[in-house]
Amino acid sequence: MLKKFCAVLIFLFVCSFSATLLGNETAKKYFPSTLGSFWVYEDQDGNELTRKAVQGEEIAGEMYHAFEYEPAFEENWEKYEYYVHPTLFKVKDTGIKFLIGDEFKKAYQKRLEKELKDSIQQTGGPPGFTPNYDVKVEVVTQENFFLLPTPFTLNEEWDSMRLKPTVKITMSFANSDVDVELAGMSQQSTIYFTIMETGIVSSKETVETPAGTFKDCLKVEYRTKTVMPSFAGEGGPKAGESVSTLWLAPNVGIVKFHQEAEKPTLSDFNNSETTTQVKTLELKKYEIKTDAAEAE
Repeated sequence: MLKKFCAVLIFLFVCSFSATLLGNETAKKYFPSTLGSFWVYEDQDGNELTRKAVQGEEIAGEMYHAFEYEPAFEENWEKYEYYVHPTLFKVKDTGIKFLIGDEFKKAYQKRLEKELKDSIQQTGGPPGFTPNYDVKVEVVTQENFFLLPTPFTLNEEWDSMRLKPTVKITMSFANSDVDVELAGMSQQSTIYFTIMETGIVSSKETVETPAGTFKDCLKVEYRTKTVMPSFAGEGGPKAGESVSTLWLAPNVGIVKFHQEAEKPTLSDFNNSETTTQVKTLELKKYEIKTDAAEAE
């Protein structure tokens, strides 16, 4: 009896170990990162983005893989998309995670502040008033974006990202033709909301790009949902929602990106219609180094 029990334990251990290896192999299969590998993408406007696998770094005792980009996205935070711009990332048996906390905060703050300022300026102010607006955005977010769990199941949802922005808008009156006493006064509004993003692998598809045709690509869809308790039931402003899709080809990685997103702002602030932005990236050329080449 004891011998049979031990045999069962050994069998379960072997199975669990094999499953771990399979999961890790699957993750690497869909997101290779061998040193020296590079990918060149083209966006909807014909601009190129080059990504190259470079030496990683150790953070808090854990090793991370790394990419560098040309042009560097630090030069234009409005073009930063954490789906395709990971700098540091990990490929583990549980899946693929991007370390994006600091970069995402900077990009989202700059993008949201710009959109809000543009939106608010269009509203003007009450008749006879010349208001000035100051917009500040603070963001609390997860450090990691969960790109893909492994092993995965088609149409099984997972939490990929969560962030909590706080928007502070100060309106001050430089002058007033209606009420002189209002000149120099200010009013502040604070808006809190949470954006939750989920991902699913919806299917496997054949994808055609300028770099060629890729079979058995994972189609991964990410959808955002916004919760704004401070305006619940009041019909107040809302944050833009988005649907972002990645196609991951075996042994190549990201070959295509498509995003439809409402402007990342409080789109109803000035009672205007929501504007949808479309962004795309397609693989133009690439080279994946082998592990043997990396060892040399």
